[in-house]
Amino acid sequence: MKCKIIGLRVVSGLALMLVLISASESLAVTQNTSGSGSFTFVNSNFTYDFVSPASYITGPGSDNHGGQFTSVTIAEYAPSSTVCAAPDGTPGLQYDLIASNGVNTYKTGQVYYSAGPGLSTECVSNTTGSLTATSVYTLVGGTGKFTNVSGTFTITATGTNLALGAFGGAGGVFGAGQYTSVGSVTK
Repeated sequence: MKCKIIGLRVVSGLALMLVLISASESLAVTQNTSGSGSFTFVNSNFTYDFVSPASYITGPGSDNHGGQFTSVTIAEYAPSSTVCAAPDGTPGLQYDLIASNGVNTYKTGQVYYSAGPGLSTECVSNTTGSLTATSVYTLVGGTGKFTNVSGTFTITATGTNLALGAFGGAGGVFGAGQYTSVGSVTK
């Protein structure tokens, strides 16, 4: 009888452990995330509002959430009347975000993100092409390890316009830069 009771306790204990492990894996966990990377950008033949072309932004990055990734983002900004100071101290013009969507591709899946008006601005020097941008993105899903991911992150970027297209840049802009990101991710 004593062996049956001990056996029952062991089986009950194992069953309880399995239930707790299964429950803990299904609970959402929020983690702080931070990362950094580099990028290049060029105007694309894509627009959200039929007024301005968006920029195609791509580059490598790394974060503490999923490791190394490749990022591809489309972002459209419109000039405002606000004067700003570019990172190199020269006077610039503020550009406000119309919309942006992107994806980070990791070895273990993809993370999709988006941003809308009022959450992001860019300051571009009137003379040197030096620029800075701050963008707040919302995670809107993913694949693989990142299925059902949610959260927000803020990117702070600095860069430089390297080449202006025809008509003083009206024909497009090409540039490069670096960024850092901070936020929280729930899986």
